[in-house]
Amino acid sequence: MLMNRRLLLAAIAAAPTSLFVAEHSVEVSGVPSSAPRAVLVRLAGDCTDDLPTVTAGKGPLTVGDLPGAAAGCAPELAVFVQGAGLHLDANPDWVAGGMTITASAMTVIPLNVWVVSNSAGRLDWAASDIDEANRLLDENLVGMQLTSATMDETRRLAIGSAEAATIGQGCDAVPGLVAKGPPLYEPAQVNVYFVSTVVFEEDNTYRGYTCTDSPGNGNIVYVSLQRHTHTTLAHELGHVLTLQHSNPPVSGFDQTNLMWSYLETAKEYNHRSAFSLGQAYRMNVDQRSWVNRAASRGMPPRTCQDDDTRRQPCPALHIDRDRGAEP
Repeated sequence: MLMNRRLLLAAIAAAPTSLFVAEHSVEVSGVPSSAPRAVLVRLAGDCTDDLPTVTAGKGPLTVGDLPGAAAGCAPELAVFVQGAGLHLDANPDWVAGGMTITASAMTVIPLNVWVVSNSAGRLDWAASDIDEANRLLDENLVGMQLTSATMDETRRLAIGSAEAATIGQGCDAVPGLVAKGPPLYEPAQVNVYFVSTVVFEEDNTYRGYTCTDSPGNGNIVYVSLQRHTHTTLAHELGHVLTLQHSNPPVSGFDQTNLMWSYLETAKEYNHRSAFSLGQAYRMNVDQRSWVNRAASRGMPPRTCQDDDTRRQPCPALHIDRDRGAEP
C-alpha cells in the first residue's frame, strides 16, 4: 500500500505542469448579474479525455482547475448565459485573477408560421406554442430566440383552400411546397405549419414532424393541432437544430429532456423541460444545425458525435449544469 502511494505521488510530480492552470473567475458584461449562466471548460482537439468542468450560477463564476495546453489538445471555454448567445473561445486568454467576456448577441431564428384551420382560436394556440418554445430556449441557456409575424388572420388558411392543399399534412407535400415558394415557403426561414393532423408514411398519430430528409434544407416542421402539446414545437425545433431523440440507447437522459419521445400521455410530454448543455452546444456549433447551414456564424465547423461513445470533437451530449443546486 505504501509503495502504491509513493508511485502515485511520483506520477503526479512528473505530470506536465501545463495540464492545469490556477482557478479563475469568469464574468460576463452586457447582461444583468442576476442572469443564470454556466461555464463549460474542456480540452478540445485530439484528446483521449476532454476533462470537462461545469460551473453554474449567477454573477462572476469561480471556475476550478482550468485545463491548459497539452499535446494534441487545446483548452476551450463555452459560456452559456440566459438572454445572450453562446460565447465559444477555442483559445481563451486566461488572465490571473479572472477574465471578463462581453455577452454575445442571441442567434435569431425567423419563423414562417401558417395555421390551417377554420377556427380563429387556433392562431392563439400557435402563438402560445411559439412563446413556450422561446421560454424553453431561454431557460436552458441555448442562446437563440424565435421571431415570427403576428399570429393574426393573415396567417390562417381555410381547410380545403388551394394554399392548404399545397401545405398538405406532412413531408410528402414538401417538394411541391418548396417549388411554390413564398409566402407559403420561405427558404431563409424555418417554416412551421400547424395542420389538423400530421401524416407520415400513412401514420396520422404524430404530434409533430420535422422534414429533415426532404427538399428545403431541413427547415420545414409540421405540428398537429389535434395532438400537439406545449412542448411539441420546441422538440421539433431541436430536430431542426440537429438534435436527435434522447431515448435509450442514448444514455444520460430522462423523460424531462425535451428530445425524449414515445411517451404515452400529453401530460408526460408537457413535463419535458430541459435541453442539456451538451445539446445546446450542438445546436449552436454542429455544422448540421440549421442556423449554421443557413448562414455563416463564425462558429468552428464541427460535426459532433451523436452520442457519448466518444468525447470529441464536442463535449458529451448529456453534460449539464446541476439544476438542483441552482438558486
